[in-house]
Amino acid sequence: MLFISKLLAAVLNPAIIILMAAELLLACASVPRLLASRRELGTLTGVKRKLESRRRSPSRRITDVVSITTEEDWESYVRFRETYRRRLKLYDIFASAVQLFTLLGILGTVAGLYIALSSAEGSARDITYEGIGFALSSTILGIIGAVVFKTVDMFTVTLILNPIEDTLDLFEKDYGVKNDSIKGEEAREAGE
Repeated sequence: MLFISKLLAAVLNPAIIILMAAELLLACASVPRLLASRRELGTLTGVKRKLESRRRSPSRRITDVVSITTEEDWESYVRFRETYRRRLKLYDIFASAVQLFTLLGILGTVAGLYIALSSAEGSARDITYEGIGFALSSTILGIIGAVVFKTVDMFTVTLILNPIEDTLDLFEKDYGVKNDSIKGEEAREAGE
């Protein structure tokens, strides 16, 4: 066990730093692509041309809202959704790797403490300090990576992904309502 802990002491901190660099590259590659998706969402034919007419009753209350969604709008939506899902895959890798920082920091802490406690039995005081130093440095690197990249993840989800997903859900709902009413009319016409 001491051999594994010393091996971790030699490679874990550089591995955390390399993972930080990889996460930074993933963030720099995926977030602008998602921002482009958010901009494209505003230019979808159906979203841009979607018409809402509100009829006001004499009491000035809105009685109903009519949305117009065409087949062309739906095709534009399907193309957008496919592109968005492809772009989201790179971001999913980034978001999944964020969890590794905490785990690697804890692993370094445990391995460093194991080195320190194993050497405390003997007279190797320098090894004790080396183990504690490794435990603290890996913990700090892991926490820094987790906090920085979790913050990027949180802002990306809140400011980019949630608005896109909400708009897509509304578009599907509007289109689904239109299709259900068309199917109902077709069934009534067929029955006559």
